[in-house]
Amino acid sequence: MLPVAKCVANAEECFAPYPALHNGHLSVRTFSPITATYACNSGYTGVGPVNKITCPPGGTWSAMSYTCYPPGRCRFRPIDKRGV
Repeated sequence: MLPVAKCVANAEECFAPYPALHNGHLSVRTFSPITATYACNSGYTGVGPVNKITCPPGGTWSAMSYTCYPPGRCRFRPIDKRGV
């Protein structure tokens, strides 16, 4: 897990540092509320419940719960279709 970066709950100062996402990149940022949305690099698969973090008053980015996996490294269990 990457360390949690500090942010400032102020639009002028919340540009950086945005936390890094291995094998991914910042795709969208908003300022009301202050958020950062991530996407995986080409060929990588995103896994996790949320690909967005927020910077609430108080100045600490929310935890990243999204990971980008390389091609061929699926993190999902195969679906058992025997009962279907």
